[in-house]
Amino acid sequence: MLDETATKQFALLSGYIEEIRSINPGTTIKLKVKPVNGRENEVKFKRLYICWGALKKGFHEGCRPIIGLDGCHLKGPHGGISLTAGLIDAVGQVFPNASHRFCVRHLYNNFKGDFKGLHLKEILWKAARASTVAAFTKAMEEMKRADPKALAWLIERPQVNWSRSHFDTFPKCDILLNNLC
Repeated sequence: MLDETATKQFALLSGYIEEIRSINPGTTIKLKVKPVNGRENEVKFKRLYICWGALKKGFHEGCRPIIGLDGCHLKGPHGGISLTAGLIDAVGQVFPNASHRFCVRHLYNNFKGDFKGLHLKEILWKAARASTVAAFTKAMEEMKRADPKALAWLIERPQVNWSRSHFDTFPKCDILLNNLC
């Protein structure tokens, strides 16, 4: 009984696809079928992909391009990180108006080498997550009270690279980690 129902539903699929295309301009539809026993006139449904035209349009009009770069630790005899091979400078030359941001997790990993303690970590993340300059300034004042040298270390890294409070809003992206890469 299930096979008969599935066969009837599959027969309706081509009409459904055409209806979607007619009322949703720009929609991409990919139907994947597989011949049964090598016969082209008898097929088995595999999958259906639909990318709605309205969603594509909204994405293109509301989002900005993002290029994510992640460092790769070299495990060979010379060690190092491949990001030091000049990617930051190269991207700056090719895309001179692009925003450059740091992964705060990696920033913290470098920070904790000199500055230990959960309290300092929490303050650093509070400054990174701050969505206003006032909230960022308050967090940095808290860092100054907790450890003035830690504050000096953070000030050496431009806030525009690691705190939401200073991010350019054009890219429409406020991620603080490079997990997206």
